[in-house]
Amino acid sequence: MVTPEELIAFAERLAKDPSEVSQRAAVSRAYYAAFLHVAGRLEQEGLYRRRGSAADHGRVEEAAPLLAEPAGHFLYILRRKRNEADYDIDDDFPAGSMEFILLSARRLLEL
Repeated sequence: MVTPEELIAFAERLAKDPSEVSQRAAVSRAYYAAFLHVAGRLEQEGLYRRRGSAADHGRVEEAAPLLAEPAGHFLYILRRKRNEADYDIDDDFPAGSMEFILLSARRLLEL
């Protein structure tokens, strides 16, 4: 089993490598660490039930403010960055926001 904490730690290690593939992978892992943690917390509180579909991402994002007001906004940003990292591979990937991405994911893991 892998935990959200292990995923964010892996993302932080990947982020130290300046190669584009590592930067993209770091963003993806950071998002999934945050998403899985927030989804798990929502489930623990009885506020959400995962359905095992792609729609879970939007639903968790919408329910996240029930845990903390800015949580939905941070998940929104992380999800958009993850989509860019995973799907827009023909575009140059700006690594300049990596510190913000990792910090945002870490903050969500504190919920």
